[in-house]
Amino acid sequence: MSNIRRILRQIPLLIIWLMASGLIWGFVFTRITDTDPAHKIAVYIDAETPGAAELATRLDNLKRGGIRMVQVRPFTYAMLDGSSLASADLFIIRASDMTAYRDWFAPCPDGFRPESGAWEDDSIRYGIPVINPLADFQPLVEYVSFDPSETYYLCFGKDSLHMAGNAGAVDNEAQYFADILLNGSF
Repeated sequence: MSNIRRILRQIPLLIIWLMASGLIWGFVFTRITDTDPAHKIAVYIDAETPGAAELATRLDNLKRGGIRMVQVRPFTYAMLDGSSLASADLFIIRASDMTAYRDWFAPCPDGFRPESGAWEDDSIRYGIPVINPLADFQPLVEYVSFDPSETYYLCFGKDSLHMAGNAGAVDNEAQYFADILLNGSF
């Protein structure tokens, strides 16, 4: 009977050890498979993204310069850590949510200022239409489950390290990837 008690007394210690081991290995795995923001393009999409991994792989094959990785994530991925979401390089956001996230956007660069259909605030263009229920060409629909009744806009992050003109910018790769997403050349 005393051997069983000894074993039962060790169970809480075993549970704590397993939890600590899981956290340590999770940290190690993240450090191995991720890179710092200066070498990563992060695209966050305000919709379900069942094809996010495939889209990220296609964009990753087109990377250049100092970019080591391209991540495509739904907004729900950053549910517990909003700082990674707020500092994304590119956003694809539904029209009904544009005002809520307006503080995260940088004005559209000169080469990305469509004549019509752009989302504006105080006469400054912040969003370029990507998904429009009335448009024929919609390259992202095979990767993302968009709401067919909504227009979606591509926006540039004001804290992106990959957009010329932003504080601490290391390159201008956000515009390169925005062009790829808008033209469907992935």
